[in-house]
Amino acid sequence: MAVLKCFIGGLIGALLGAAVWAAIYHYADFELGLVAWGVGIAAGVGVRVAMYDSSCNMSGVIALVCACVGLVGGKYAGVKLDVNEFMEGSYNESQLLHHARVVIADDIALSWQDQGRELAWPEGMTYEEAWDQSDYPVDVWRAMEETWDGLPESEREDRIDDARADVDTYTAALTKEVFWDSFSLFDGLWFLLALGSAWKIAEDDDGMI
Repeated sequence: MAVLKCFIGGLIGALLGAAVWAAIYHYADFELGLVAWGVGIAAGVGVRVAMYDSSCNMSGVIALVCACVGLVGGKYAGVKLDVNEFMEGSYNESQLLHHARVVIADDIALSWQDQGRELAWPEGMTYEEAWDQSDYPVDVWRAMEETWDGLPESEREDRIDDARADVDTYTAALTKEVFWDSFSLFDGLWFLLALGSAWKIAEDDDGMI
């Protein structure tokens, strides 16, 4: 029971610290190592408060685990907020509609190429880079518009939903990439300091489960 109480207390402290870190990371647009240290301190304090009327010889380990959750979670949450804001600004409903239409244009271009039909791509443009109407051969874009206009409303909505799913998949992948790229040597130093503080504050040498 003492272990569970310590874990809950440490987790509450770590998550509160993580929330503050994520908010500063996103809204203040910078990352402060002292806040990461604070996550470790909050985890240790949470464990110590939870065991005020009991003792636990695993308090230090529990505080370390909770601090790790808070540190990683806080950093990831801050990155995710940034990426989501960027994607929401880049992909509104009109962009989703355009995405759905581009998928059709790509399918037509690939189909015609497979049939051996020569396509008049604009100079320097390739299939992989095409996005705007001006990037595509005129006849490909015209065929796309005819195809789109001939689709029933329900299928248009389905294709927009597919475009939204594509964006969600890309957003998740971009979040992971930015998250891992955001780590630096200083992060490691602050993390070690945070973990050390969590352990020191929570450790109870005299207690037993």
